[in-house]
Amino acid sequence: GSKLSVKLIDATSNGINITEQLRNNFEEIRSQFSMKPQYNPFQPANQRSVSAKRDGRTRRDGEQILIAYDYTQKTEDGKWRGAAWIDEATGMPIQLTARLTGLPAMDGKDEIHETVLNVHLESGPESLWHTSKIILFTRVTLNNFPYAKFYATIEKAITLDSHWKISFQ
Repeated sequence: GSKLSVKLIDATSNGINITEQLRNNFEEIRSQFSMKPQYNPFQPANQRSVSAKRDGRTRRDGEQILIAYDYTQKTEDGKWRGAAWIDEATGMPIQLTARLTGLPAMDGKDEIHETVLNVHLESGPESLWHTSKIILFTRVTLNNFPYAKFYATIEKAITLDSHWKISFQ
């Protein structure tokens, strides 16, 4: 397996640049910025936990024709169900949209109502592909506040670009 080197280039939260604050403890949170291998249904090691079948949908994206596969995947967080869009000509994954099933569920005192994962992938030369954007959308009731429930919608979008391939001779 290849190792991905992740560097913080620019960070914004609610329109405010937070690059410098994040830079100080980026080592601690670096793992959040790559798609955990266990959530990647295309990872060969995960094939035992994934089931997929063509669902009959196709769509055109520029020159590409994309084919949809319905898939489910079991992870330590639970079972995900969604669609994977594959480039018909190359077989490369292009987009993944999945929803965590079995909700609502408790997470400590908090109640999770909805979790949706949207992953965009890009292919490069030599049949290589990488994650270019991860969007995680969560609706939750936070019960950690004294005397009040707090309803929250959290959208976390991570954009990954500046991919450089390093080869050692």
